[in-house]
Amino acid sequence: MGLILNSSQVHAGSCLWMWTANITDEDRFNSAGDKLSSFGQVLAQERYRFWLRLLPAQGQKIRSDDFWKPDGLVGDSTFHYKGNRKILTEIPKSVFNISKSDREKFWACAEVKVHIEKEGWDCDAEATTSVDMTVLDCLIN
Repeated sequence: MGLILNSSQVHAGSCLWMWTANITDEDRFNSAGDKLSSFGQVLAQERYRFWLRLLPAQGQKIRSDDFWKPDGLVGDSTFHYKGNRKILTEIPKSVFNISKSDREKFWACAEVKVHIEKEGWDCDAEATTSVDMTVLDCLIN
């Protein structure tokens, strides 16, 4: 009797991250002032700025590569951690589902409210099967 080993990566089962974001023109640029060109980059930058506004005293931790958890916060705190924001930038373009009109609004509106649902068989970028994005409102045209 032999033992068969499979060397493929094992994943937890499923992952679903949902949030609503207000994307501004400021979020379309990184901290160095470079214009961002992908949905994932802009979403990661928006989450970065969101956490800096929410927890200004924790800015050093928010910028750090070290894992940490915010104290006393209720609800999802997934993107306070830089490693999880980085995942957004690594998701393949092909899994972003956004209509042509919402895509145009996403880039054209100075401030746009967007609902995002990131789904996959694990939370890693390569395990992401879809990122559904719906523009809820073009707040500033």
